[in-house]
Amino acid sequence: MMKKIVLSLTLFFLFTQNGLAGELFCLDKDLCYDQAYLKAFQELLAPYFRADNQELCRALLRMALVKKEATQKGLLNKAEIKRRLEIAQLRELYRLYMQEVVKKTKVDDKILKSYYLAHQKEFSLKKRYKVKILKLKQIPSPPYRLEGLLKEGEVETTQIYPEDKLIIIFGKRFAGEMYNLKEGQCLLLAGKEIKALCLEKILPETLLEFEKVKPRIKKKLLDLKGGFIVQEELKRLLQKYKPDIKDERCNFMEK
Repeated sequence: MMKKIVLSLTLFFLFTQNGLAGELFCLDKDLCYDQAYLKAFQELLAPYFRADNQELCRALLRMALVKKEATQKGLLNKAEIKRRLEIAQLRELYRLYMQEVVKKTKVDDKILKSYYLAHQKEFSLKKRYKVKILKLKQIPSPPYRLEGLLKEGEVETTQIYPEDKLIIIFGKRFAGEMYNLKEGQCLLLAGKEIKALCLEKILPETLLEFEKVKPRIKKKLLDLKGGFIVQEELKRLLQKYKPDIKDERCNFMEK
């Protein structure tokens, strides 16, 4: 019984290995496609796209047949088709090349800290306003100051708002008046309820700690969509090959 199990497992293993390494189909003896093509095909698909190997193999065969026929009919010699195929190849090669560059680049704390120090504005909290809204029992006498109004009412909310969000949150009129308030001063909001809008403290622009933003910096440096490492590699290639740029619209680096 044990020998049968071992034999079955061995045959299954050999069959699987041969299947993985074997050819999928051939259009002639010098034009064969194997599992490596299937794997490459799968990697080109969007992550959310789901297809089993049978579907992929059938699609690969369809495309291979069209390529064979298009070659025989001379379509690959047409200038427009050649350009479009070259552009598609360039796009994919760019993506694969930059993936390799990013993969091989060691992003240590020294590089991260260097980027952090060179882009402090990007990692700073903007000027913020710490605001208290007080609920009052009756209309108080001016001047309206936080210290005095706290004795006449109760705190409804305490929030910290970025300076550039005050207009969105409180409207143009009240935001405009708040910009002129000094710490401890209040605005009276008279309506169905009597409330006061009080500026408790102005928090200046603050640079975030390096450790808090380090993951964000690393993600940015490794981002293929114009990330730091990609830009540095493009600068290197420009300096190395010195292209003769005839149209300034093609120049992707700032002077």
